[in-house]
Amino acid sequence: MIDTAVDDRLAALDPQHIRQRSFIPPGSAAADPAHGTAVAAILAGRPTRDGSGLLPGVGLRVAQIFTRDGSGREAADALSFAAALDWLAGEKVPVVNLSLAGHDNLLIQLAVERASAQGMLLVAAAGNGGPSADPAYPAAYPGVVAVAAVDARRHPDQRGNRGAYIAFAAPGDQVWSPSAEGGQYNSGSSFAAPFVAAALTAELMAGAPADRAQLEQRLAAAAVDLGAPGRDPVFGWGLVQARPPCAGTSAALK
Repeated sequence: MIDTAVDDRLAALDPQHIRQRSFIPPGSAAADPAHGTAVAAILAGRPTRDGSGLLPGVGLRVAQIFTRDGSGREAADALSFAAALDWLAGEKVPVVNLSLAGHDNLLIQLAVERASAQGMLLVAAAGNGGPSADPAYPAAYPGVVAVAAVDARRHPDQRGNRGAYIAFAAPGDQVWSPSAEGGQYNSGSSFAAPFVAAALTAELMAGAPADRAQLEQRLAAAAVDLGAPGRDPVFGWGLVQARPPCAGTSAALK
């Protein structure tokens, strides 16, 4: 995953299964780790009395790229993103979760194209700009699996982006995760993306070929179609359904 740092001191996150590396520029202040910690817990949190992650204890490589400026605003630059993706490629990571969204950028596009050509499966948040917003990147790049958020009633997130680039919908409203304060609810496409990243990983674990088009077809065939028949700009192919290895799917929602 490419995100903020992850607080692996939480009981739900085993530091033995998490390797982190920072790509923020020297002298920059690191962003608060809450966002990355929530994403990591949804993906790989170990079982606790409050639930578990989707793939409990799975190995994670965490590339930290987000910084915080003097006003507290969080941001990441294209060079950090490209370097992080190169590191993950070198680590032979098969699936990368990108719970981030921004504007079109040539360097990021080239980095995504290079990673995709190497067989890496990239899953990205579709964006939270609203139904009339421009496409969000890297989700809108060809070869990236874009994920929109839905609530417990399978209604689309009203803040969510729309567009032909959206591939799937997944839970992204009030998704619970452990935190340093005990726990928190998270909303937005950032927290829907891990569900599809976990579903793709489960397909690979079950022996499916590491081919993005084939894997997307497998998930599409199993998805619950929520909008117009077939793929649509709100839900993509529909609500993703995961294989049994994603045992924490229901437990991650509270």
